[in-house]
Amino acid sequence: MIDTVISGVTGRMGSELIFALHKSNKFNLTGGITSQNNEKVNLDLGVLVDLHNLGVKVSTALSNIEDIDMVIDFSEPNFSLRILNQALDRKLPILIGTTGHSTDQMKKIKEAANFLPIMLVSNTSIGIAFIKNLLSHSSNMLTVFDKQEIIEKHHINKKDSPSGTALDLSIMLKELGNHKQDVSIESLREGYSPGEHTIILNREYETVEITHKAFNRSIFADGALLAAEWLLPQKKGLYSMLDFYLP
Repeated sequence: MIDTVISGVTGRMGSELIFALHKSNKFNLTGGITSQNNEKVNLDLGVLVDLHNLGVKVSTALSNIEDIDMVIDFSEPNFSLRILNQALDRKLPILIGTTGHSTDQMKKIKEAANFLPIMLVSNTSIGIAFIKNLLSHSSNMLTVFDKQEIIEKHHINKKDSPSGTALDLSIMLKELGNHKQDVSIESLREGYSPGEHTIILNREYETVEITHKAFNRSIFADGALLAAEWLLPQKKGLYSMLDFYLP
């Protein structure tokens, strides 16, 4: 069993990860971390998601938790870096699903990868990994499209815009297509959507669209556990979902 701590445990993805870890036969949920001023500190993780008591309480630091093999972080950028520093102290592998990091924060994440295995991923769904895989094998064809754009839609409370997934896809398209101009991104914030991303490739008289729609956040939790299991035995370094899904 992989003793696992959730960073950002009181958020939407934190709840999904509690459910996923609770039903897993490979992972053992040993802790959940949130900020010190959160009113849910010391609550049982089961109570957070209307399960029975799990005997594991919400904490504020990794130092308060004895048994940890893996950290899964879905929080916010500043808190994410704080937990990363704590993971560095204990040489713990960490999957960072948090998005919206600044350039300076990204630099610190890359520096930390010199000392421990880190998976930095904007989207842990298998569907997005499949699309990235598809694009990575299509570089010779992407150059024929004159215009490339992305439309992404998320729930109204999502803080970062564009989404980290849209930014990743735009960078990938630009590099693979060998285009000088950035790929345009249209961001919509409405309703309760866990996430929709559409890549639009245009050339004269034809358009190709590739769309991924998430209907439930459980897909991100399930993908995160698959990735975390893969990450655990890896050597120090910075990894992505493409490393995981591409042998």
